[in-house]
Amino acid sequence: MVLRYFAGKSRLAHRITQCIVAALRHNKGVSCYAEPFAGMFRVGTNICKTHHNFSDFHLNDSNTDVFEFWKSLLLTEWLPDATPLTPQEYTEWKQSRNISAQRTFYGYQLSHRGTFFSGKLPRALYNKQQSLQGTRRRARDIKCLFQASQGQIRVTCVDVLTASLEYTNTVVFCDPPYLGTTNHGWNEASERTFWLILEQWADQKLNNLIFVSSNRVLPRVIGLLRTRRLFAVGIGGNGQPQKDTDVPHHHVEYLYRVTRR
Repeated sequence: MVLRYFAGKSRLAHRITQCIVAALRHNKGVSCYAEPFAGMFRVGTNICKTHHNFSDFHLNDSNTDVFEFWKSLLLTEWLPDATPLTPQEYTEWKQSRNISAQRTFYGYQLSHRGTFFSGKLPRALYNKQQSLQGTRRRARDIKCLFQASQGQIRVTCVDVLTASLEYTNTVVFCDPPYLGTTNHGWNEASERTFWLILEQWADQKLNNLIFVSSNRVLPRVIGLLRTRRLFAVGIGGNGQPQKDTDVPHHHVEYLYRVTRR
């Protein structure tokens, strides 16, 4: 993972990638990759490492801070400054209304639970030059990875529920907000709208492969769609996947393949 992003898929990205790559072997003509809820784009980055020949990568996130980070990292020469901050400097960055990739870098890297500038002060452990430089190196490596892929990169900042995003011949990995775990207004109505949009993307004529991450068991049929569970993994309180079934789970992560009936 590039930055410390709460609810990111860093520990499940490899397993999700395996499911996507397996589906690609049986579906010809799929040449693009998209994440409508990109966050730190952990699965997309892992997909790129497989050297699958995608001609187009689409990152979208409605968070303007996340958008600015990816736009700057992948579409310009920018790399983050790894200089540690004093508490006063951190406060100045936090109070600034100017959205910038560097502000996002400091916010996600230094603040509590990876939520953008939610912490009162940067954690001492995170605010060391070694830690910041390590994150900068990961950002540089990801920039080089996508430059070497030779695929077109599109970075957008729209609300999936109101924008008209269109996909054809595309792997669409969706990691939408989970009900009851966010304060960003994602509710039952948002869920219904989201699945109606998936019905459009899942039209067989469009030749898309659609995967959805969830924290709950989904019905086998949702409207015009079928869901097929690919895996379920218990996540411990430390955020790590739990192999021991006797260990209590903080929650369970599910991955589904979604198709039209």
